[in-house]
Amino acid sequence: MNLSVSEMPSALAYQLLTQVIVPRPVAWVLTQNGQAQVNLAPFSYFAPVSSNPPLLMFSAGNRRDGSPKDTVLNIKETQRFVVHIANTSHADAMSLTAKECPHGESEAELAGLDLVPFEGFSLPRVKGVPVALGCELFQLDELGDTPQNVIYGKVVSAWLDDSLCTEPNNPKHFADAKALDPISRLGGDWYAQLGEFIHSPRA
Repeated sequence: MNLSVSEMPSALAYQLLTQVIVPRPVAWVLTQNGQAQVNLAPFSYFAPVSSNPPLLMFSAGNRRDGSPKDTVLNIKETQRFVVHIANTSHADAMSLTAKECPHGESEAELAGLDLVPFEGFSLPRVKGVPVALGCELFQLDELGDTPQNVIYGKVVSAWLDDSLCTEPNNPKHFADAKALDPISRLGGDWYAQLGEFIHSPRA
């Protein structure tokens, strides 16, 4: 099957890309507007991009009506956000927070999630999620006709659950992937867990 992606409608190109570029990690992003109202939403166009400075990126489309999502509006306003790495126990709650709520309404409350202070960072984090990365906005690019908002965040603070560190005497070890049990995004409404691990040392 040979496909001319450049001639596809954008919705169909999205389905193609999200079904073949798998699995994808999920950035569960918490933001806050100027009135301290919290927004929480998942994004699977997500990756680390640099270590000096420590940068990550995620990409957020607009709402179905074409207006910007609260995540984008809040980041533009406050310049801060928290990226959580959820594990499979949070799959249902994470899916709930993908719902388009009215501006200012908290998806965290909708999903029954509690927030706790994030030591060393100005925003809270979601209680019980094993990884939280406190970020400052580094750059925001608007790409394409929709547009798509590509957000680069500088990681300035990190919180990891102690259970993730399975090699406490190894200064380079921070998190065991099996202990993290991250949820990954597939196409459509499908998600995946980590399966069998393959060890292949670099030459």
